Amino acid sequence: MRALSRLSRVVLTTLLVMACQPVYAQEAMEEVVVQARLLSAAEGLLTERMEDDAVSDVIGAEFISRVGDSTVAAALRRISGISLVGDKFVYVRGLGERYSSSSLNGATVPSPDLTRNVLPLDIFPTSIVSSLAVQKTYSVDRPASFGGGSVDIRTKGIPDQFTYSLELSGGFNTELDGDVLSYNGGDDDRIGTDDGTRELSSNIAASIFRFGGGLDAQNILNTLRREGDANATFAEAQAINR
Repeated sequence: MRALSRLSRVVLTTLLVMACQPVYAQEAMEEVVVQARLLSAAEGLLTERMEDDAVSDVIGAEFISRVGDSTVAAALRRISGISLVGDKFVYVRGLGERYSSSSLNGATVPSPDLTRNVLPLDIFPTSIVSSLAVQKTYSVDRPASFGGGSVDIRTKGIPDQFTYSLELSGGFNTELDGDVLSYNGGDDDRIGTDDGTRELSSNIAASIFRFGGGLDAQNILNTLRREGDANATFAEAQAINR
């Protein structure tokens, strides 16, 4: 009992000492370091192509602007395995329209021509395109009608502010002067207009009106006789014709 009483005094003394000391609370903080690198659009498309499970090709707006194609159909010619028919219809891997499909931002677009299954891609300007993705092998996210290939047109987002663009072009023909087979033209040939040099001769214009557009010798002879010259000959008609 004496030993138990001594132990109780020791425990009580320890508790009193602990109660008199201040208590500090400290939370452990973990250090988080985030590192990132800004990828260009071209690098992003290349990464998408490398990580895609299916065989696909992707071209972006930056590449399209460098080559200068104005329509989606013209831009898709740059991708291997794509055939352009009639400057508007795209066939993948040489297969016909039955095995090709097109979509806009993943949504299927019907063809405006009810007699054809393929969509004419010359109606889409490249100015609204963010990227063009061509998938040549099937995957589960493609439509069930997938056969030869699928073209997905990805458009740009709606701009936050008013935007506009202006395009100017010009050209000239270097073969207008020099030792070439030509004839004396007008003064405005360099800008593609006529200053009157090439106008139809007044004599020819009057003859076309007089003979009703038929300038063969027989028609001329018939017209002369209708006009009252009963003695007109075929030789005279040939002379007028010449």
